[in-house]
Amino acid sequence: MSYKSLGIFLFSAAAAISLTACNQAASELSTTSTPVAADQAAWKKLSAEADAALKGGDKTAAETKYKEAIEAAKIMAADSPEHAAAVANLANFYYAQGDGAQANQLYSQSLAMHEKALGLMHVDLVTDLVGLAKVYVLEKKYAEAQTSYQRAIDISKKTDKSTAELESEMAKVKELASKGK
Repeated sequence: MSYKSLGIFLFSAAAAISLTACNQAASELSTTSTPVAADQAAWKKLSAEADAALKGGDKTAAETKYKEAIEAAKIMAADSPEHAAAVANLANFYYAQGDGAQANQLYSQSLAMHEKALGLMHVDLVTDLVGLAKVYVLEKKYAEAQTSYQRAIDISKKTDKSTAELESEMAKVKELASKGK
């Protein structure tokens, strides 16, 4: 067997082994990711059902479905971005109902989970920060609201997102603070 033939043989054998390993890894990945995909689908379905119930005026059903979505997301991982998003959805619900205390607690929890899962400067933190800022405005805690808006603006700028709306909200908060309202 020539060196060239030996080289082609070895290359073919290595490729076959590599292909087999890739197929095995893909097979293992698909069997391990299927439950995660099912959990993610359940979380999304429950969130959609909660949104639909809220839109239909059934606040009790909406609250129940948002809580069930949190539990479904928690199955994927306790501090996953999905779990944090589910918590933020419930915070949004409570904020819309005028329950600032519940909303504040849940936005803070969601923010902590997002920070742990994604880091301190990820764009997904902006939603939690804005939610907290709005609750602070309701509570007339303008300094805290400004801090949350400023952090949201800083993150948005670093991720090349528009900050015009955030800066407008920040200006309104500054105006409220200066008037002492």
